[in-house]
Formats: sequence, C-alpha cells, structure tokens
Amino acid sequence: MRKGISILLMLATFVLSAQQIVKPEKLKPQVVVNEYHGVKLEDPYQYLEDLNDPKVMNWMRSNTNYAENILEAIPARDEMIRKIEEMDSRKAANISNLSITRNDNYYYLKTRPQDQTGKLYFRKGYEGEEKLLLDPDKYKEDSEATYTIGSVIPDHSGNRVAVILEPDGSENGELVILDQNGKQLNETVDLVMMATWGPDDKSLYCLKFNSADVTDMERQKNLKVYKHTIGAEGKNDLEVFSSAKYPSMNIKPEEIPIMIYDKDSDKTYGLVVTVNKAIKLYMKEPDLSGEWKQLTRPEDNVSSFATNKESIFYTTFKDAPNFKIMRSDLSDPEFGKAKNFIPEPEMGPIDDVTVTKDGLYYTVKSNGVETRLYSRPYASDIGQQIELPLTAGTASVTSKGPDFSDMWVNITGWTTPGKRFKYLPDSN
Repeated sequence: MRKGISILLMLATFVLSAQQIVKPEKLKPQVVVNEYHGVKLEDPYQYLEDLNDPKVMNWMRSNTNYAENILEAIPARDEMIRKIEEMDSRKAANISNLSITRNDNYYYLKTRPQDQTGKLYFRKGYEGEEKLLLDPDKYKEDSEATYTIGSVIPDHSGNRVAVILEPDGSENGELVILDQNGKQLNETVDLVMMATWGPDDKSLYCLKFNSADVTDMERQKNLKVYKHTIGAEGKNDLEVFSSAKYPSMNIKPEEIPIMIYDKDSDKTYGLVVTVNKAIKLYMKEPDLSGEWKQLTRPEDNVSSFATNKESIFYTTFKDAPNFKIMRSDLSDPEFGKAKNFIPEPEMGPIDDVTVTKDGLYYTVKSNGVETRLYSRPYASDIGQQIELPLTAGTASVTSKGPDFSDMWVNITGWTTPGKRFKYLPDSN
C-alpha cells in the first residue's frame, strides 16, 4: 500500500512539473505547391527546411527545450537510463556488411554496444587476427560532420577494399580505398551512391549524384556511371553508362543505371532499375568493347540474376507470383532462351538465391511466417529442403562464388537474435 502511495506521489509531482513547462505554440502552415512529374502537391510546412530562417530555428529550439524539460521531469529518469545502459552493455557486438573474398579474406562492420556506428574490420581467414581498418569517428576528425560507413566493397583479388562514407545521413558518399593494413590511398571520390570494381582492380564504376544539394530536384535524375581509375583525380572520371551515353537504351530520367563486372562469367553487365522490381539487363565484354546486348526487358519481370562460368540464372515473377528461377547458357544468354531451373514454389515466394560450385541454394518464405532453405544441385532435377538449426523468421544465403562449395545462411528467429551458420554439403 505504501509503495502504491509513493508511486502516485511521484506521478503527481511529474504531472505538476509538466504543467509548469510552457508548451511552444503550434506552427502555422504556409502552403507551397510543388509539381513532380506533372502532379501538383501541397506542402504546408516546406519552409521548415530553411535552417537559415530565424523563425524556424527559434521554433526548433523552443520545442527541443520543451521536450528536454518534459523528459528530465520523469521520476527516477537517471536510474532508468543507467539500468537501460547496463542491460544494453550485455549485448554482443553486431556484425554486418560481411564480405568473404575468394582468397578467404573477411571484411565486415562491427558495432559494439558502446559504439554509435559500425567500424570496418579485417581478418585473414575465419581464425585470423582481427584488425581495425577504419573508424568513421576518426575519419576527418577536424570536420563537424558525423560519418557512417554505407558500403564495403572488396576488390576481386580481396587485397584492397573500397569504402563509401556518408556524412550526416546525406548519402553524399565519399569513396576511399584501403589496403589490408588500413592505409588509405591518397584520393577520394565524391558524391558516390554505389560502386563496383572493374575487371583489373585498377578502376571502379561509380554511380554518382548530380549535386550535393539534397533539396536539388535534379540531383537524382538522369544519373550517370563513371569509370574512376585508381590514382587519377575524380574530376577526370570517364562517363561510361547513362542515357546520354547510350540514348538508344531509352533510359528514363527517374531510372538508375548500374554497371557491374562479374568475374565468374567474365562479362560486364549494365542494369537499369527503378522502384519497379523488373530490371532491364544488358551485357558487354570486360573491356567495354562492342555493343551492349540486351538480355531482359521489363515485360520479362526479372528481378535479379546470378552467374557461373557457363550459365546465367534469372529470378523472375513472370507468370509466377512466388517467383521462379530460369537458366540460360552464357553462349546464348537472353531471357527468352531460358529454361525453367527452379519452379515456382506453392508454399510461398523465393526470397534469396546464391550460386555455389555444387548448385544453387535458395530460401522460401512459407505462409509469410517461416523461411525454409533449399538446394538445387546441378546434378539433380529437383530442389531438396535443408533442415535449419533453428526456426527462421527470415533467412538469407551467401557464398564465395561458383568456384567454392562454401555457403552461409543468416537466420533471424521471431524470439532469437540474428545468427550466421556455415553449410558444407559434404559434411552435412
């Protein structure tokens, strides 16, 4: 009873304290009409984007002060925060963005409980010594910006890694290149959205924003892929894939061009993607000689592809809401020549696919609740279910590529944190 009275007194004190805090006035709308792709939209609070407006800054400060006063008046707040921090410190470090190269080098981000963002680590082999390559908190320490690592991209040899750092969540990526000791090459490529390595590991294909201004309406229209040669200045990067470079492709302003060199098939691929799942896919020689050969069209409903030395595998939802996987020979790779390799599952959609030396592994989301793992060996005509070590709410699969049997599955259960398991067909 006394405990109940004490709680009521604490709450009453909190309510009285909150009532004494002056609540800021509500903002008055100032309607602005913008036109996007022929559609007019009203925005009553667009003026809040102007951080140089004293009225906007005063409103933000008054609301910040109000919120802080309310939170600080909560009874036993400091004790609650201490307890939360103590419980949070019990968690293990979170590993993400893991890439395992052909020569068994591991590049990954690790976020410890005390870290605000992930740091880039390296180890040679799973049992190798862990080495810190890049701490984003120490990148440009003289800058007021807060950097996070957005992408980790090892080269084909596995000996160097490109890293895209993003300042203050702006996505205006700054690309740097590191060796296995964390030594940074003396060059930075700005405004990089994404990047892939060229065939010789001496260049990168970089998709760039058109400007650093996040309010610029043209910033993400008519995007271009540039070839950046290691050691050269970014301003000399060569435009290699865009609507302006290849007008016959009819790449729309809102579509995104991407270029990838694939070592397994020894071909360069050009992708044109949008919010629509269906991609347009083109293929070219590694040295970019000759013409682009179109492999898929929007009506093919191909959402992704994978390769080995002989084949290209298309994941498609054409006449298959749950997706199916089609296979074509690289000598005749168009989707129209593809044959059914993995039929559409009845129980749910195919979520993820990876290629290994022995065949394809793929996951199926059963009834929208449980994810199951399957393999489709090259030597067999049917898929085989693989029993997972625990029930998976979600699961994804990765491999080192079609020259290796190694396969990893990342599993997250409904009541368990994410775990990663290695699967070898000869020992399982």
